[in-house]
Amino acid sequence: MSVPSRLPRPRSPRRLAAALAFATLALAVPAPDRARADPVTTKADEAARFFRDGPVPTLKITVPDEGLAKWKEDPRAYVECTVSDGKTVYEGVGIKLKGAIGSFRSLEDKPALTLRFAKFGGDVMFHGMEKVYLNNSVQDETYLHEWLGSELFRAAGIPAPRVTHARVWLNGRDIGLHLCKEGHDKRFLRRHFEDPSGTLYDGGLGQDIDSELERDEGPGPNDHKELQDLLYACEDTDAVRARPGIQAHLDVDKFLTFMALERMVGHWDGYNWNRNNYRLYFDKTHRGVFVPHGMDQLFADPNLSVFDEPVSIVGTAVMRDAEWAAAYHQRIGELLAVFNPVDRWTKRMDEVVARLKPAVAGTAGPQNVGGLKTRFAARVKSLTAQAKQPAPKPIELAQGEDLKLRSWRPVPGGEGMKLQQVSFSGERVLRFECPAKGAEATGTWRTKLLLMPGKYRLDGSFMVDDVATAGDPGKTGLWIKVLDGPQSEHLSGKGTWKPLSVEFDVADQPRQVEVLLELKATKGTAYVRLFSLSLTRL
Repeated sequence: MSVPSRLPRPRSPRRLAAALAFATLALAVPAPDRARADPVTTKADEAARFFRDGPVPTLKITVPDEGLAKWKEDPRAYVECTVSDGKTVYEGVGIKLKGAIGSFRSLEDKPALTLRFAKFGGDVMFHGMEKVYLNNSVQDETYLHEWLGSELFRAAGIPAPRVTHARVWLNGRDIGLHLCKEGHDKRFLRRHFEDPSGTLYDGGLGQDIDSELERDEGPGPNDHKELQDLLYACEDTDAVRARPGIQAHLDVDKFLTFMALERMVGHWDGYNWNRNNYRLYFDKTHRGVFVPHGMDQLFADPNLSVFDEPVSIVGTAVMRDAEWAAAYHQRIGELLAVFNPVDRWTKRMDEVVARLKPAVAGTAGPQNVGGLKTRFAARVKSLTAQAKQPAPKPIELAQGEDLKLRSWRPVPGGEGMKLQQVSFSGERVLRFECPAKGAEATGTWRTKLLLMPGKYRLDGSFMVDDVATAGDPGKTGLWIKVLDGPQSEHLSGKGTWKPLSVEFDVADQPRQVEVLLELKATKGTAYVRLFSLSLTRL
């Protein structure tokens, strides 16, 4: 693999601060002037006004019977349809159902849709766009998360699709308010990249760069060479040796901003913390740029730590490099300029909601926008405090030394699972209480540990009381495990206190490990002695 003799370095803090200051000023001016000042929209772009301040359209979509029949066989197939927005009738449009596990809905429900206006010979573009997404927002009652996330990423110089809204009718049935989002196609690439002739990959559900990612755009053989080159560079666990290869195949500066923003907005279902919801573009320089996607669940936890280690291949490799890790933590502070002042963003949320009022008459519109504004303000306050903190240091234990684990966070998994820290028989315990509803419920107590390389053992004392399970006994009940790693045996039924343990390795470099105490059951109660939980270096 050839490596340039002079490799790009991350942008200096002074240059980044200047760029962010410009972005902040651009966002502060009235919308028409902002569009003219934005270098992305100075090119011919018919969609600019549509997203900026045009009226919210009502889209009436008609899918013929043959298309409906094809969907019964393959809901993900493109079929031909007609679209009308009251002014223009678009013929020869391709349409398919979209969405992943959380957002996919059937045709009879409130489906999310992808429209391709030239798919079946259509020659009239929708406000200058060939591809748009109509997201059903079933996981976001505010209808604002995707819009807000995209605005924040673009303000920081990261390519992200523009977002507005649309009232949608499908075969005469009002299916309500949807997000209207520009598609990832050649027009999107031309707006954001000097060279739009490169390769764009779709990060599928739970897929990292070591998967056979679908190619959305790009000429030549579909051999995934760019992905393979980046993967090869990231797999080298020697940070010094890996640096030149990563720099040759990744825009490191943009990636640091992308990764920092994913964490700052709480995009837990994005690339770096869930290997999901992203696009990856390689231009003629073969240096990848990540594009955010699927941002419908942001700002859930205002106090989410920005210091948690990413789980993605690229994020792990970048954070393995001490200089880049330091740059990431510095980038958090620099990017605060995008979020401030807070009232500017809350005012813009109000403006979007006001613009939606005529379009949502008679149907459910944005709900709990006040809650989002409160969480946004709390998140900025937390980020400001976290930016002043030093990066955490790995826990160092001598051989045979143990560490008592006292700090555990409850994470209920739904179906009424109750998690409490209580006194039981004179000692502190972590209690799981599963409702006897017949449905399987899951709950976990979690803690995160930044550990030096080595071999470790987790120990604890566990007890189950009338715990019933419905699935595989080896995968249900009560147990202790390392996230994405080994686990102990599983307990169910009724019993006395029993020790459980699990061993695991941290190889090569310091790594953050998340430990889970988990109960998966249909009924019963389980306990873990708090003061029994410990980590030992072997």
